[in-house]
Amino acid sequence: MKSYYIIILFLSFTVQAQVGVGTVSPQNDLHVAGGIRIDDAPNGTNYDAQNRLLARDSNGDIVNVTIDQAVENVGIPQLAFNAKFGSGGNVFFSDCVPCASGQERRFHLELPQININNTSLIELVDPTGTTVLGDEYFEIKKAGFYRFEVNSTVAISGSSTFFINLYLNNLKLSGTTETDSFRIFGGIPRGSVNSPVSVPFYATDIRYYDLGDQVHLGLKAAVVEGAGSRELFSILPIDATYIAQITITKY
Repeated sequence: MKSYYIIILFLSFTVQAQVGVGTVSPQNDLHVAGGIRIDDAPNGTNYDAQNRLLARDSNGDIVNVTIDQAVENVGIPQLAFNAKFGSGGNVFFSDCVPCASGQERRFHLELPQININNTSLIELVDPTGTTVLGDEYFEIKKAGFYRFEVNSTVAISGSSTFFINLYLNNLKLSGTTETDSFRIFGGIPRGSVNSPVSVPFYATDIRYYDLGDQVHLGLKAAVVEGAGSRELFSILPIDATYIAQITITKY
């Protein structure tokens, strides 16, 4: 009778530790060697969908994953940042009068109207606030391929030919600066070099960035020719409108 009582206690302890269904050697608290069916389950919330998705790891264990992890691993592009700039009299970049070849005008990413900023992927940093315009940059929070898209307008005068490049200066953790540039405007026929001409532009660039990279954006006068002061202007907004938009997507 005493032996029988001891066996019952041992079996009870085993059931509480690990339970195997379809297997005699469970590898977790509950180990099912086969399918699982649930006829009814409580409704979740949007927060549940974003933060408590269930997945099966390489061992077969059920684990929690975030929506970002799920989207990243199936290759769906993620909108990391989208904002409008240059409201209420704030220009998008500094004017240059005159503009020299190779002169860079950093974008003023001040007071953005942000539609989305997934700070787990990328973050807009303004190290000096409004003290220094043009020192703002984007810091990469998760390595990967990113597409930068810029919509704005430039005004040009004083030159029969005016080539402008979009510059992405990437300051890496090692202290090395990597520069990526491409032509966004190649000049237009001029009737008078003294009359400014406003030209909308759209620029996009995609490349791989490492964790901690700091990306500065700006325009650079690649080639300027002709008489006059060779001026490059940032158009001022009217009232509360915006004059530029930046969209960043992670792939």
